Amino acid sequence: MGHKMTLLIRTLIIANALASCGVGAASVQEVPPPSRAALVSRLYEDFACEVTSDSGCPEGRALVDLKRSALASYFDDQLVELWLADRTCVARTREICNLDFDPVWASQDPVGTSFKVVPTANATIVNVELFHAPTGDRKVLHYTVVRTAAGWRIHDIAHGRTWSLLSLLSRQN
Repeated sequence: MGHKMTLLIRTLIIANALASCGVGAASVQEVPPPSRAALVSRLYEDFACEVTSDSGCPEGRALVDLKRSALASYFDDQLVELWLADRTCVARTREICNLDFDPVWASQDPVGTSFKVVPTANATIVNVELFHAPTGDRKVLHYTVVRTAAGWRIHDIAHGRTWSLLSLLSRQN
């Protein structure tokens, strides 16, 4: 079995296990603060529904739909505020504002994407290797994490020098 198929099967198994256990955005706040790599892994595991089905996550369970408190279980205060401001802009203008793709999956159409979380020697960086099976596209995302009173939180997601979520969301509308 090829590497691509193994990653896809692993992603599907995780998604299926999570769905059968009822793990999702609603249960996020009940777990203790995770380590930096565990935080990033949990983000991908909790939102695996975004890549395993053409219909995506059930309504209200997609990352883009989360309330402030649920976003705050993954992201630091600054990123939460910027994320919500972009969502408000979209509602107000009925147009795309700063974000026109899913930054966690680095794609507008993440179905079929698998992931591997890779801790680094740098205490504030966690890498995620993405593989988009339908296109064969590979990307590495760099997660900057910070220690907050609530535990590790994601401060930024970057794809090399191509884009940074913090920079994209900080643009004026």
